[in-house]
Parts: sequence; structure tokens; C-alpha cells
Amino acid sequence: MTDITPERLALVWLDDANYDLAEANKLFEAESYPWCCFIASTSAEKSLKALIYRFNAQMSPARFRYDRSKAEEALEAAEQILEASKRIFQKASEILKSI
Repeated sequence: MTDITPERLALVWLDDANYDLAEANKLFEAESYPWCCFIASTSAEKSLKALIYRFNAQMSPARFRYDRSKAEEALEAAEQILEASKRIFQKASEILKSI
């Protein structure tokens, strides 16, 4: 059995997040806004999980390499994901109010 490293697991989560984001864009174009919001939120969640796995891999006791810039980079990425999610929610709210 092959051991899955945290780095590999992070890439799997990120691939899934990218797939979900592409699907959310298709749903948006098809004006399926409720599903678009749902799938976009799963993309954001999976992106955060990827960051957590990647960051935890760097912080594991077996190879402890705390790097403040990496922690700040992960936090910045998480903030960008949160801001994108907020924009999606706001846009969806505007569209739903106009219906």
C-alpha cells in the first residue's frame, strides 16, 4: 500500500477544488445560481483543506520547518478565498433579489 503524503493529499484537494470551481462557473453561465453557490462553496472549502494539509506537512514534528512567510502566504490565500466567496454570495443575492 502506498503512503499518501500530506503534500500529495493537498494536491488532491486542490485538484478537486479547481474542478468544482470550473463546474460552478458552468452553473453560473447556465443561470443555475443556487447550485452555483453550493458548488462554489465546496471549492472554497476544498481549497482551504488543501492549504491546511500543505501547511501541516511543513509543520509536522518529523520535519519541523516553521517559516513565517509560508504561514502568512497560507493566510493570505485563505483570505482571498474568503473574499471570492463573499463576492459570489453578494452576486447571487443580487440576482435572486431581481427575480
